Amino acid sequence: MIFWMILFQAREAYYSGKPLIVDDMFDRVEMKLRWYGSKSVVKYPRCSIRRQSTYSDAEDDLSQVFALASIWILIFAFGSSICLVPIICTIGLAYQDTLGPATSIGSQANVLTFLASVNGILFTVLGSIIGYPVASSSVRVLQGLWRKDLVALKGACPNCGEEVFAFVKSDQPNNSPHRADCHVCESLLEFRTKVEQSNSRLGRQWVYGRIYLLSRRGRNRYQR
Repeated sequence: MIFWMILFQAREAYYSGKPLIVDDMFDRVEMKLRWYGSKSVVKYPRCSIRRQSTYSDAEDDLSQVFALASIWILIFAFGSSICLVPIICTIGLAYQDTLGPATSIGSQANVLTFLASVNGILFTVLGSIIGYPVASSSVRVLQGLWRKDLVALKGACPNCGEEVFAFVKSDQPNNSPHRADCHVCESLLEFRTKVEQSNSRLGRQWVYGRIYLLSRRGRNRYQR
């Protein structure tokens, strides 16, 4: 609330021609409000005279991140089940053979016991070969989503104003571009990210950015 009042007073004073604070401090206050999730500082499509381009602000889209995380959780459960179920079944059969009554005697029983043990070992090895890479890959992706190495940015399309989003890697250098098409007007857009390290002990970071409108001539040059 205090930051919003400072920003409101500074904005009114700036428009009246008597600025109260310098531009750097104004930007820091505005950034602090964006970090708190305030909608009052989210700017919609506008033009940049310096860059001669149209752009809009972008922020985290947690709903898309949760949707992607839920899919990877299902993949993790699938890989873990492939890896653990054969081990559990093999251990259960071993205990059953050890504790159960001996109902058959002879070489035929020994052969069946040996084949069952071999099948259990093969299933365990096969399950580990298939399930472990799937489960470990899922864990790495989920850790990346938690640390926000991969984020979903959303914002208004600079051309038509409709909401657009894209998954962007934040572990690349700041302002690294990611290009995508608007699903409504099919304009070529460029997502640029910025990363701010938070004070949290959980290793998370705050990611935001801007969405720039590109020309079709730039798109053809990009495709070459």
